[in-house]
Amino acid sequence: MSSTVKQFTDNLIPGNYWITKSMEFTKLQSSGTLWYLKKWIVFYKFIFLNKELHQENYLEITQIFNNFIQSLPPEVQPEAKEFFFKVDIRNPSKFTSLQQFLSNQPDFENKKEKQNFILSAKKFYFVYIMSIGGQAGFKKKIKDKIEEGANYLSTCEYIKNVIQNDLSGKSQEAIDKKFNEQIADFHAALRNERQIFFYYGFFHGKESSDLLGFYRLTPIGKGILSANFHEMLIIWELQKIKMVSQSSNTVIDNLEITNHGVYKKFNTNPHPYINLLEILYKNESITKEHYKYVISRMGADEINFVADNLEAICLKSKDIIKAIAKKRSGDDKDEDFSKELKKFVLGIDSNMEKDSGLNYFAFVNLDRQLLKINNQQKAKFIVDIYKRIKFFLDESYRNIYDNTEYELKNQYRSKTESEFFYQPNFSKTYDWNKYLINYERSILLNLIFLSISLRATNFDFSIAKNNFKDFFQDYKSILISAGFSFSPKQFTERMFDIQLELSNNGLYSEILDEYEYLDPKEFSDIVSLEKIQEESEKSIELTQKRERNTTLIKDLRTFYFNNYIDNGDLACDCCQEATFKKDNGMPYIEFHHLIPFRTDNGPDHYLNLFGLCPNCHRKMHFLNYHEKTELYNQLSINNNLKKSIIERIELLIKESRLEPIHLEFLLKENIIKLDEYNKYMSFELAA
Repeated sequence: MSSTVKQFTDNLIPGNYWITKSMEFTKLQSSGTLWYLKKWIVFYKFIFLNKELHQENYLEITQIFNNFIQSLPPEVQPEAKEFFFKVDIRNPSKFTSLQQFLSNQPDFENKKEKQNFILSAKKFYFVYIMSIGGQAGFKKKIKDKIEEGANYLSTCEYIKNVIQNDLSGKSQEAIDKKFNEQIADFHAALRNERQIFFYYGFFHGKESSDLLGFYRLTPIGKGILSANFHEMLIIWELQKIKMVSQSSNTVIDNLEITNHGVYKKFNTNPHPYINLLEILYKNESITKEHYKYVISRMGADEINFVADNLEAICLKSKDIIKAIAKKRSGDDKDEDFSKELKKFVLGIDSNMEKDSGLNYFAFVNLDRQLLKINNQQKAKFIVDIYKRIKFFLDESYRNIYDNTEYELKNQYRSKTESEFFYQPNFSKTYDWNKYLINYERSILLNLIFLSISLRATNFDFSIAKNNFKDFFQDYKSILISAGFSFSPKQFTERMFDIQLELSNNGLYSEILDEYEYLDPKEFSDIVSLEKIQEESEKSIELTQKRERNTTLIKDLRTFYFNNYIDNGDLACDCCQEATFKKDNGMPYIEFHHLIPFRTDNGPDHYLNLFGLCPNCHRKMHFLNYHEKTELYNQLSINNNLKKSIIERIELLIKESRLEPIHLEFLLKENIIKLDEYNKYMSFELAA
């Protein structure tokens, strides 16, 4: 055995491999590429994140599905219609509505009991409307009952009767236990798949198995609602590209107390998907054992060595992993690794039955034991661009990758060395969550160009400039979701610029500057606080578009000028020093979003805005958060509106203007304390 092979195998330790959650959702036989994800997110949003579900909502869902189906190749649209409307929500007489399913409710002792009943019913309804599970056994009996038109209460009574018959002579305690187990098991797929979607950044917030807690769809998750097929492919590729081998949200369990220092061998790989494709391209094919015993455990700097010595490493690594698995079975569980590999390959797999081979992103076949490239030219084109993306991400997000590894290494150490105590660093986990749940705008634009090139079967960066405009409508929704407001002409220019950059072995980079200067102008209007409140309501973020409300800023500036100028001076909301005067004699002021609007998706609401002098404004943007404590204290006490930061936060929460990631920002910045964060995150808003 060579010394380099030994160096690789010596670093193999329990629990250190690429994993999110073992569940996969490819639905190879019943679904085309990403159809299932689209259907799942749309139904989840309307069932669990809406207060009610009425006939007009079913019409809206129908339109969303029809728009997606129309973006597919004509040859597969009939199959897609059958998939999306297996439970035919287009015809009220052919399916059970949620209102019907919730009819005939029992008397409840309290609000909590009613909430639990409704939430449990929604879980059952989701399984029914998605047509998942219930293929055999008791689950099939339950599903058949629902499909017959039974409401939730009668379904529960049916389950109890069956169990009582099956357990005749058993105690009531045993019957109740079996009943609760069956209720929980029926919708297990919902719970498990939702957890995957948390990992991939479609949801964020307080994740819990009972579906309660404060969580929402993220900007990426909201983008799925309106995405057509071309946009779905890009969203999924984007999230796979961003996903690291083990995110800072990963919990590594079942580790034993071992020799001191073993944690030093722990490593993360910031680009598992791209690295997998690089090795696959170099070798043309890999086996599932190659993935399981070698590729899924390699460090970021081992690609070339692994690619050149795959079989030799696998032979030695396999023995070591099997020895580890005697104490920790997950390290050698075929099912877990197979499902993780399927998630990586979803989107580029040619074997999706319903696609009829028409998914232009596909260039690999995943068979029983082998992953193989079926189009070398396409693979080279994609992998070459992805390698440049990897370099860009390393340059842009190295700090996040290092912090993620640091956090996980400390977690690993705490579970292998009893005397080491691990305390999560909220600043580091916040940075990862913010990165994961938002669009990476530079990568998005490059992926749109890649998508167009694949559709045009053009792999040499030679698409005529005028041809780009023909694709604009197919990517309009995702561009708006990511904050771009291109006209067709601007889109054409941008795509051509990207092609030029890529043809010169570069990568197009979109520069984002959070700081925006708004020059105060003369004012004459009388603006009331009520008008500012109304304007804040107009700023509510829509699914399709997110833009600054410049009218709100103008009105707020005018309100400050009308109410807070004293002897010609206007005091800064933070330091309370008078701001300087312009050459027209008017005081100068800049408005700052406490939770940044652009970089952190903070609400464009007057309660999130403060009027600052230029010096305090720059401090807010550029000081390290450790040094901002006094600034925030001054902001809370001195602001002209006389509303403390905590008052503002609680009002914003009551108005449903704060997302879970916003609370994490406030915690990371030490604006709120951990007990306040936990209190706010415990709001039960799911049902």
